[in-house]
Amino acid sequence: MYDNMYENENMDAAVEETEMTAPTNESKADKFVRLAPPRVNKVIQGLQSLKKLSAHSSYEYTEEQTQKMFAAIRNELDECEAAFKPKEEKKTESFSF
Repeated sequence: MYDNMYENENMDAAVEETEMTAPTNESKADKFVRLAPPRVNKVIQGLQSLKKLSAHSSYEYTEEQTQKMFAAIRNELDECEAAFKPKEEKKTESFSF
């Protein structure tokens, strides 16, 4: 139990260190390549930690609770994915009588 807590703290420290050690002349593409993997890995670790709550021998939960939990996660994931898609140009229709 406590080992996992320390693993999460170590991951947090690794993400912070990676984000703080940016070269001064780094391109936007290089910055993305540097920052994305530790952030994605942190999300994956969070989901793996969440999955451990599914152990019926240790936890009790309802279907309603799990539905709410996964709906919140899906909503946030959908919003995140949408942020990476090209923005659609708003079509301005001309006004006339």
